[in-house]
Amino acid sequence: MYLTDIVALAVTGGHRVERYVTPNPQDVLGVNSRVELAAAHKEIQHRRNTELMLQGITMHGPETISVTATSSIGKDTLLMAGVHIQGASTLGASCRIEPGVILQNCNLGDNVKIGAYSILENCTLPAETILAPYSRRFSDAST
Repeated sequence: MYLTDIVALAVTGGHRVERYVTPNPQDVLGVNSRVELAAAHKEIQHRRNTELMLQGITMHGPETISVTATSSIGKDTLLMAGVHIQGASTLGASCRIEPGVILQNCNLGDNVKIGAYSILENCTLPAETILAPYSRRFSDAST
């Protein structure tokens, strides 16, 4: 159902309908095509990254970084271009996540460094851990 259909139903049903002008048009983006879906995703990603940067996270190329709302990141952490943090990941303070890293449901202690283009899923890394570029870990039991 489209918003315009809801308005028509309300009018037909005798309900009062009023005009509302939003101060931020990005809040009411329509998604009727893949192009519009991409624009909406870009807006959501921009808002999330802005929120994180205001909390003390540094981002190189924030337009290329994706962090789910269910993830948390400690202050003074650096996220480089192309990083994707997914699921319920938690990063401690002062971590360094190099370009192209993908983290899914990971828990990192403070001062952890993940080398470029690494992929980690369902892992816990204690504070001060350093992983080389192109590392792969798919659970706490694997290497």
